[in-house]
Amino acid sequence: MSNKTITVGIVGGGRVGVSFAKILGQKQNVSVTGIVTSTPKRQRELNEQLGVEAFGTIDEMLEKDNKPQIVCVVNANDAHAEATLKALEADCHVYLEKPMAPTLEECVRIVEAEKRSKGQLQVGFEYIHGTMTGRVRALLREGYFGEPL
Repeated sequence: MSNKTITVGIVGGGRVGVSFAKILGQKQNVSVTGIVTSTPKRQRELNEQLGVEAFGTIDEMLEKDNKPQIVCVVNANDAHAEATLKALEADCHVYLEKPMAPTLEECVRIVEAEKRSKGQLQVGFEYIHGTMTGRVRALLREGYFGEPL
């Protein structure tokens, strides 16, 4: 197993973004380098709650010396395209929460940006708050599956 640390930035300071930050922050060889949320009050709350630097824009996060290698875009659907395009233009890998964007035009722009980027795009759906996922986590805690590797 590699000792290299993977740096991750999160765009979205709501429930999903906070969940991502908490889970990723517990992983070995993963460092959450920042979280983006628009209001200064929420930035202060997230900085205190998560112990990660909070930014008002993705541009601020990407301008850091410690720019993330991976950006998780989990903000409001209508803001997906802007954040994803900026992250891909900065050659970051992007995990983009579905839907990609509200319009086909924005989705096409995202796909074209990935083609030009050194980063890769993954579009998915986090099931962290789903009932099945919660049950699997409970079974893991109870030792039902043994020790996962």
